Amino acid sequence: MASSSNLSDSNNIEPNIKELKQACGSEDLATCFKFLFNSDIAEDYGFLMRWGDERNQLRSKVEKSEQTIKEARNHGPFNDKAVDGLRCLLETHQRDLDKLQLLNNLLGLTRDGIEEKGRHVKLMEFDEGLSDCE
Repeated sequence: MASSSNLSDSNNIEPNIKELKQACGSEDLATCFKFLFNSDIAEDYGFLMRWGDERNQLRSKVEKSEQTIKEARNHGPFNDKAVDGLRCLLETHQRDLDKLQLLNNLLGLTRDGIEEKGRHVKLMEFDEGLSDCE
C-alpha cells in the first residue's frame, strides 16, 4: 500500500514537470528550472508595469485630493454639512494613502523577487559552465 501511495504522489507531481519540459523544449531539469525562472522574471516585469501604472494613477488621485483638502481648509467658515464632508474626504484620503503604501510595498517586493530570480538564473548558468568543464 505504501508503494501505491508513493506512486500516486509521484503521478500528482509528474504532470507539472512534464509540462515544464514540454514548454522548455528540454528534458534536462536544470535547463527547465532556468527556463521557469526566466519566464517568471518576464511575468514579474509585466506585473510591475501594470501595477506601476495603477500606483501612478492612485498617486495622482492622492495629490489632487491633498490639494482639495488644502483648498477646503482655507475656504471656511463651514456649516455642519461641509464639516462632515471634509471629515469624509480626510478619511477617504487616508484610505488612499494606505493603498498607495501597500502598492509601493508590493512593487518593491516584486522588484526584489526579480533580482532574486536573476541571481538564481546566474547560479544555474554558472553551474552549467562547471558541468561543461567536467
